[in-house]
Formats: sequence, C-alpha cells, structure tokens
Amino acid sequence: MNSKLDNEDQEILALFEQRKLKRSDDSHEEVVNAKVSAAEHVGKSARINIRLSPVTLDKIKKIAQSEGLPYQTLIASILYQYVNKDTQDKSL
Repeated sequence: MNSKLDNEDQEILALFEQRKLKRSDDSHEEVVNAKVSAAEHVGKSARINIRLSPVTLDKIKKIAQSEGLPYQTLIASILYQYVNKDTQDKSL
C-alpha cells in the first residue's frame, strides 16, 4: 500500500482493490454535484438570461427537487453534460 495515504485512505484503497466498494444509492446526485462544483471552480461563472416555457420550468423544478438540487444548478449541470457529450462525440 502507498505509505503517503492516511489510514482511512489506505482502507478505502484496499476495499477498492478487493472490489468490495459499492455505489451508494444517491451516487447520481453526488456525480451531478461534483460535476457542477468542478465546472464552477474552473473559472468564473457567466450570468445568462434564458426564457423557458412555464411548463418546462415547472418540470425542471420538479426534477431538481427530486434530486435535492437547486433548479439553476440542475440547468447548469444539464448544459455542462450536453456540451461535454457533444464535444466528445465530435472529437473537438
């Protein structure tokens, strides 16, 4: 094991290597939060204005509530995922 790791990290690494780690029930939310957080720390966020139909906004708010996220964060995450998927698909 890597001696630079503390005891907790060494235990986690050992469990990973033994394939005993399991995905948590809320892993999707954790991934969304991590992606949004990473995107926010890459550079300053730009403020934009966007018009959405009331029906679309209501659906987004309901999804965000079920995910435990602010709806603006969900919108940012959706755009982030779309742009990165689009970039990967086009090999830009």
